[in-house]
This record gives sequence, structure tokens and C-alpha cells, in this order.
Amino acid sequence: MEQNNSKAALLFVPDISGFTQFVKQNEIEHSQHIIKELLETLIEANETGLRVSEVEGDAILFYRFGNPPTAEEFFKQVKKMFVSFHSQLKLYENQRMCQCRACSSARNLTLKIVAHYGNIAQTQIKEHTKLFGQDVITVHRLLKNDISHHEYALYTQSLTSKWKKIDSPDWIQKQEGRQEYDVGIIDYNYVQLSPLKQLIPEPTVQDFSIPGLTSQVSPLYDVLSDLSLRIQWIQGSKEIIYFGDQLNHVGTKNCTACEWVCKK
Repeated sequence: MEQNNSKAALLFVPDISGFTQFVKQNEIEHSQHIIKELLETLIEANETGLRVSEVEGDAILFYRFGNPPTAEEFFKQVKKMFVSFHSQLKLYENQRMCQCRACSSARNLTLKIVAHYGNIAQTQIKEHTKLFGQDVITVHRLLKNDISHHEYALYTQSLTSKWKKIDSPDWIQKQEGRQEYDVGIIDYNYVQLSPLKQLIPEPTVQDFSIPGLTSQVSPLYDVLSDLSLRIQWIQGSKEIIYFGDQLNHVGTKNCTACEWVCKK
């Protein structure tokens, strides 16, 4: 096991709140797919050169060696991830076809972000590279705090001390906090993210109606779009096997995209 010398780095952790209860109370298969897609959305929203260290269930441990981001870069990244996350949730709400509890309750998930700047090392364990050091422990401890809001961005004074004074975006109302952990007393600032919800765009509505057809086709559409029911209406089918990892939603393209196999 080889360990490099520690280097200054940004640690950035977006955390999906309500994950445990969401998975526990809902259909496990669809809840897993939803969390997977949300985590992928957060990764795709990375625009500051963050690297993924680990996906930790409902959170992602990002890091970036070198100089810390400016305040402008930091809040722009926070905004990007938050808006992308809730845009995906709104997509589930507006374009979902599945009526299971997981798909219908995904809108209750929330997002918080914790950021810290400190020194970390990398440890190689076989083919896996792990982050190591007290500051890695610190950023994880900060996920548990006394902040009463559900959606916020928390950032430590070790990060803000590197910033020059700038004009903050209108949505930022900075508040201060202090927490005592086994790693010591940590001073931090945090901002509520709820004002950003007004920036979440409405999903593009796709028109799948049949010109000239005025009768109600929803029951038929539900049956046709529920691939698990195909065995009931495809003559000679004996078994349906699903080996994909995506949710079926409006715009999905038939069997090939969903990776269903009908065995006869």
C-alpha cells in the first residue's frame, strides 16, 4: 500500500437527503434507478474540474487538488448542481409513466452540499485510490450538523479564508455556524438553496397524441408502456427478462432502449 504526500485540495460533497427513508418505504428496484440517475445528474453537472473519489450511497465525494475555487466559481457550481438535481426530479413528476411509490414520491428528495478546503493524501489499495487524512474525516462529519434547513450549501472557513471579497449573487443570504466534533470545533458558513428553485425550468412537454383521436387512451397506453405486461398480450410469449438499469419514461424508445427480451 503506497501513500503519497498530502496536498491541498477542495473536498466537495453533494448529499441526497431522504435517501434511506425513500429506499426503505418504496419499491427497491425503481428507487435504486432513481437514485442512480440523480447521482449521475450531479456528476454531469460538474463544471469546476472536480474528480469523483467515491459514490457513497446517497452522496458523492468529489475532490480537486490545487488552489481553491473562487467564491464566484463555488456558488456557480452549487447553483448548477442544485438546479440540475431538481430539474431531474421535476422530470420524474411531469413525464413519468410509472405510478409506483418510488416514482411518485421522488419529488420529496432534497439536496445539501458540504465543502471544505484542506490537505489530503491518496492511498492506493490494489486498483482502488482512496482519499486519506483528517480533512476527509472533517467533511464527512459536517454532513451531520444542527442546521434546521433541508437544502443548503455549507462551506468551512478554511475555504472562505482564501476568498477575496466579492458581490454575492442575489440568492445568497449567508449565515454562520459552529459545530464541535471529535476532530475539533469547526466554524462554517451556510446558505439556503431554496431561493434557487425559482430557476428550475419546466420540462419540455412532448406531444404523443394521435391527430384526430378524441377518445381516452390512457388505460391502453399504460398497458402498452408497462413492459412487464407484454407477456399478457404478445401471443406465444412465455417469459419477460429485464436486464437494463434505467427507468421507463416518456420518450423512451421501445424494447431496444429498455433492454427487455421477450422469450417465446
